[in-house]
Amino acid sequence: MIPFQVGLSRLPFATPGLNLQFNAKNGFYNKLGIQRSISPLGPDIEHDNNEHGLKWRTPGAGTLFIDEVGLQRSATAQDRYMWLRAGAIHNSSDYARMDGRGTSDGNFAYYLAADVQLTKSEKAMLASQGWNLGVSYNYAPPDRNLYTQYVEARLYKRGVVESRPFDMLSFNINRTKFSPLARQSYAARSIETGRYLDAAKVAYMARVHSGAYLSTALSYVSNPSFAPKKEDALNLLVTLNMFF
Repeated sequence: MIPFQVGLSRLPFATPGLNLQFNAKNGFYNKLGIQRSISPLGPDIEHDNNEHGLKWRTPGAGTLFIDEVGLQRSATAQDRYMWLRAGAIHNSSDYARMDGRGTSDGNFAYYLAADVQLTKSEKAMLASQGWNLGVSYNYAPPDRNLYTQYVEARLYKRGVVESRPFDMLSFNINRTKFSPLARQSYAARSIETGRYLDAAKVAYMARVHSGAYLSTALSYVSNPSFAPKKEDALNLLVTLNMFF
């Protein structure tokens, strides 16, 4: 959520860009990306001015740089899966300040994430089958971003049934912190806001065919919106993903 908030492209908003990756020994890598930022004026402005995702300029949009360093090792008969990474994002676009005092000089974010395989079975069809544990942390400055911190813990198992190595069961809990400056601005207008957005989700993704996955998830969200403050929400999600 935070990387997209500071301008990283996402569906359905595509922007021109270039990615370069240097792979060193033992799974170490450095990945650098440069792209035209999503407009800081909001998704409606981006859509109205870049409907097909090919324009090099949209109102207020500057250049976004992202650099990630990490260690990624695939699961093998001898080794377990591991992916450690850290990254930084810098956006030259000017963003409106949360205190209403003009605009900021650019925007930025940092992130850390780690996923490690905890268990594996000698009877498994693939070495990647087993329980995995993951954690993530994202940060963006609160003076120009509504979502300022994000923390996540996840536990997931690939190949819940040994004969179905591509299925995955996952449990996820996360917390998103809202900007205190944004909360103060709304409080001055007597509008109640949330302090945190907390969520928990359990999901099962099944491979129904090569390139087709059916995912069913049940999620519980506390403080689902920043303002106005709303009741907690229980959601059932069913999605079909197809890759070509």
